[in-house]
Amino acid sequence: ARVAAARQTTVAIYGESGSGKEVLARAIHFAGKGLPAGFVAVNCAAVPEHLLESELFGHVRGAFTGADRDREGKFSLARGGTLLLDEIGDMPLPLQAKLLRVLQERVFEKIGSNTPISTDCRVIVATNRNLADMVAAGRFREDLYHRINVFPLVIPPLRERTDDIPLLCEHVLDQLRQHLGKPLPGISQKAMDAMLAHGWPGNVRELRNCLERAAILTDGELIRPEHLGFGAAGAPARETSAGPAPDTVQYALALPVDQLSLHALTERIMAITLERCGGNKSRAAQLLRIDRKAFYRG
Repeated sequence: ARVAAARQTTVAIYGESGSGKEVLARAIHFAGKGLPAGFVAVNCAAVPEHLLESELFGHVRGAFTGADRDREGKFSLARGGTLLLDEIGDMPLPLQAKLLRVLQERVFEKIGSNTPISTDCRVIVATNRNLADMVAAGRFREDLYHRINVFPLVIPPLRERTDDIPLLCEHVLDQLRQHLGKPLPGISQKAMDAMLAHGWPGNVRELRNCLERAAILTDGELIRPEHLGFGAAGAPARETSAGPAPDTVQYALALPVDQLSLHALTERIMAITLERCGGNKSRAAQLLRIDRKAFYRG
């Protein structure tokens, strides 16, 4: 992640809903050099299709019915900073073509205007879908896919990193103790066993909501299985469809509890890339777009 932050390259973050994609995107932004401005995020799936173009690029007064004033888009608001395009797999094909032009030429126009506006923001995209499959199905532009997939990062689902669950639980409980202002002694062994067996389709977000519900139901006692809202056997795990193309170097990155160790993530990314390149440092450096000498630094 620190490699991506330092190089100002486009990053594609893959992971299921609730796995922490925006957390990683923010970490990349704040670790980046030369990014004095803010972090701006837009969920492409949450904005109606006919409004998404205006949300991204803005519009001028009179551009369409209801446009009674000029409006800045997210690309303008993110000038000098980072723009996260969350759930980019939900972006309509016509708008994908316009986004590709912006990424290539670094200019855009507001709706209703022919005046080009330059942009210097770094773009990070995130999705819970398999964009390679969408390309094959004709639902995502191949040229845009290759343009955004410069540096793919994959966040594993929570069910594949169950060792993190006890630490995550304690971290969330600490937050809930402060937020709710009540004692929360902890989690009983039976409840923890149920959580370890659960499939967590909603990942970290589901775990947080589950513990908040349990904390509200308890009264100074250990959290028990009946407080969790699911059976002791847990729910079956489900497969994820999110991920880059099979021939892409993938980086499975587990997010720590309190804060991201960007140095550790960087070392992990470099190690994986070097391994995939058969120890060829020149090829690995080329893929990461970094100096080959980086592999010799202690």
